[in-house]
Amino acid sequence: MTFLKIFSVQFLLMEPILNIFNIILLLSIIVKVFHDIYTAEEINSNILLTTFCGYIILGMIGFVIFLSIENNHPNSFAGLEEGGTFIDDLFYFTYVSILTIEYGDITLITPLARKATILILLISNFYSIVVMALVIGKYLAYQKTGKTRNKIITNNK
Repeated sequence: MTFLKIFSVQFLLMEPILNIFNIILLLSIIVKVFHDIYTAEEINSNILLTTFCGYIILGMIGFVIFLSIENNHPNSFAGLEEGGTFIDDLFYFTYVSILTIEYGDITLITPLARKATILILLISNFYSIVVMALVIGKYLAYQKTGKTRNKIITNNK
């Protein structure tokens, strides 16, 4: 057996562990995003960028989950390109799904893929609603204290 074959076999055995580690890492970042938004005293550009980054990271969690499903249960998604480009297709599918665009070019075949997609979409919608409620609530509360609008939107002190 060549070194490359040994390495690829060992990597495939480690893949589920790496995916779990990636999901845990990304979830810990999402928790930090919620904490930063919840404890913010004012809504500034840093908080707006934090909310955007949280949404991007949520998409990355979905991508890792969908990639794990496709690797462990091939043909769970119809419409993926053959070869290595299916990774790009799953990345595209993740963000098209959480943005609720869904063109229908990639469809779900297995029940596991359907359930994972529903879970990711529910979480992303929940994230959007909760984060928007926190940001708008803090904006209105800060505006009520008599601060100028310019101070709320920018980092000008």
